[in-house]
Amino acid sequence: MVEAMVALARALGMRTVAEGIETETQLGLVKELGCDAAQGYFIGKPVSAARIEPFAETRF
Repeated sequence: MVEAMVALARALGMRTVAEGIETETQLGLVKELGCDAAQGYFIGKPVSAARIEPFAETRF
């Protein structure tokens, strides 16, 4: 299913974001399937607006 969605997004000129990534295994799988980005508790827990800027500066 994920592979098909990534292929469809690419055909439409869109990027993909895998949501709900909670394990290293899941992150590896969505990378293998070609997702452009991922988000979820494995990558980072939710933070307040006041903390997002320092967080983003260390990640990007």
